[in-house]
Amino acid sequence: MHELAYANDPERHHARGGVVEAVAKAKQQGKVRFVGFTGHKSPEIHLDMLSRGFAWDTVQMPRFEKQLIPPVADVAVIGSGYWGKNLVRNFAELGALRVVCDSDTKTLHTLGAQYPQCQMRTSFADVLRDQSIQAVAIATPAETHENLVREALLSGKDVFVEKPLCLSAEKGQALVTLAKQQGRILMVGHLLWYHPAILKLKQMIDAGELRVLVGAAFPLAAGVRAYRHKPLRGKVVLAIRSEG
Repeated sequence: MHELAYANDPERHHARGGVVEAVAKAKQQGKVRFVGFTGHKSPEIHLDMLSRGFAWDTVQMPRFEKQLIPPVADVAVIGSGYWGKNLVRNFAELGALRVVCDSDTKTLHTLGAQYPQCQMRTSFADVLRDQSIQAVAIATPAETHENLVREALLSGKDVFVEKPLCLSAEKGQALVTLAKQQGRILMVGHLLWYHPAILKLKQMIDAGELRVLVGAAFPLAAGVRAYRHKPLRGKVVLAIRSEG
């Protein structure tokens, strides 16, 4: 729904027989995949739309995001290398970035000039002792994830960590258990979980339209093999497995 601009738009859209009812029915029938709205005039209109109970898939809120999104936690980004720089930028744009922690002082000097409102630190232990930091986002080499995540959880911080969580399923499960015991949030950056293509694949599997099989393989990429099969009664066949 494009350009909600009038104060009575939310009421009209949600009225019986209105556009919200129509798109909800179309989505249920599989005619549309995602439903959202946009508007550039008033945050009050957005809040009214969001308060009426419809499960929107997406909302565009140009210019007044900060007026609609609840305040986020004070965050420290741990690791500011190739991918960590993206986390630094995004948390800074959200107004949540308080600390950048990295062992590379040259990198910290560069980021300190870009984000003068934030502290630059080289000690992870100092970050954990800082009671004003509510959460950490970890973007360090994979082999360091397990220890850093564990220490952060034990220090009472919520944790976002780039994939992989750690290097074994057993150790990963132990961290999930620890997060529950500590009452903290632990989230891994598997961003493709939210990708429309992945959501569609899951929908197809649940509907029986996609078969996941294992058979003769050929290399697709490092550590990944694809399995080719003849279609079964018109069904799409997909089988991709990560080795190990």
